[in-house]
Amino acid sequence: MRFPGHSASTASPPMSGRGTAAQRPLSDLLNCLEAGPSRPELIRLLSQDIGLVDRELAKIAGVDTDLIGRDDPPTAERLDDLGDIVALLIREAEFDPHSIVGWLRSRNRTLDWQRPLEVLRLEGYLRLVDAVDALLAKRGMELGMKPSRLKRWSSTTRT
Repeated sequence: MRFPGHSASTASPPMSGRGTAAQRPLSDLLNCLEAGPSRPELIRLLSQDIGLVDRELAKIAGVDTDLIGRDDPPTAERLDDLGDIVALLIREAEFDPHSIVGWLRSRNRTLDWQRPLEVLRLEGYLRLVDAVDALLAKRGMELGMKPSRLKRWSSTTRT
């Protein structure tokens, strides 16, 4: 079973390489992500426009691939977090879908050589925001953790 919004003939992108991410302009993709899409629309954006595969999205949500379209488990909020991280990578690091998928799937020194997708699933949003901040600092564009720059960030969240 596919996620909502997928057609049965749409194949998932491969786990490596460029996949089949759509060539939507990044500004349009960012606008869609920042508009707070419904969960089915977010899943479609992450899958079809960014290039993540159903198995990765289901793992983030903490459900079997065939259940994610029918249930809204408590851990599905991680998909919203993933959407925020993707928007942050587009907006601040100017990553394209291929770079986003590569960064999310690759081991990261800042995350003690863990993959960002696994860290999001196991430890949560804030640890990944710290890794993006480190990435930006390395590139000379430190985020500075300003609440206005992060969609779901609040000054009471971080100590």
